[in-house]
Amino acid sequence: MMKTLPIDRIVINGKVATLERPGDYIEAFAIARNRIVAHGTTQDIRALAPHARIIDCEGRTVIPGLIDSHCHPDMHGARLGRWHDLSCGIASRDELLALIRRSVEGAAPSAWFVGFRYDDLQLGGYPALAELDAAACGHPVFLYRRDAHIGVANSAAMALVGYGEDAADPPFGR
Repeated sequence: MMKTLPIDRIVINGKVATLERPGDYIEAFAIARNRIVAHGTTQDIRALAPHARIIDCEGRTVIPGLIDSHCHPDMHGARLGRWHDLSCGIASRDELLALIRRSVEGAAPSAWFVGFRYDDLQLGGYPALAELDAAACGHPVFLYRRDAHIGVANSAAMALVGYGEDAADPPFGR
């Protein structure tokens, strides 16, 4: 006789994409120890595990989750100690601009202000180019968003990397 795992949860009444073939869906599945152990109709899965916790999708579409920590520990480590961690102690854009101003004061003209973990949602958006330029007093500035997918640079930084007022449009962009 085959030994089966106790089913913890069942997911029913869904349009569950299997991703095996385009348009391939199932209606329900059973979970034991965080693994899918059976699938079929809602009626079949309910009968298989009548005492399991039920997650009723109410006809909604379910797609598989892709789990990837995507944390870039090497890049994070490289930033620590050399970049400003903007997730700590910055409660407003004005505080950010004051930090930039203090950090570049008395620094060599070529010194960059670089910050990471900028939270545009908490701080009400991104600083305007004119705000960054005024705070930086001619120094290049680069702020990396908290998800490390978007960065904001000021005019001095853009000029140093070759993007001035007369820069040509990149291919497929403007």
